[in-house]
Amino acid sequence: MPIRLGSTWYLAALARTQRIAALASCPVDVEHVLAAVVLAARKGELDPNTTLSSDDPALVEVLVGHVKTVFEQFGGNVGRDD
Repeated sequence: MPIRLGSTWYLAALARTQRIAALASCPVDVEHVLAAVVLAARKGELDPNTTLSSDDPALVEVLVGHVKTVFEQFGGNVGRDD
């Protein structure tokens, strides 16, 4: 399922990381946010025809749940370097 990331997605993810980290009670970085986007897309929780917005509280809520999953199931490891 393709997901269109807005041209400011990377900067928006950086801006949201602290908020998501606080809500998830985990040491979150941009890679965790991107992993959460992938997990949400796989579960059909993101509309592939909508550009992800940095000002979407519903998106933040969905991502927080998936960030918690990344830490609970994978110990926060999201890549080969972890």
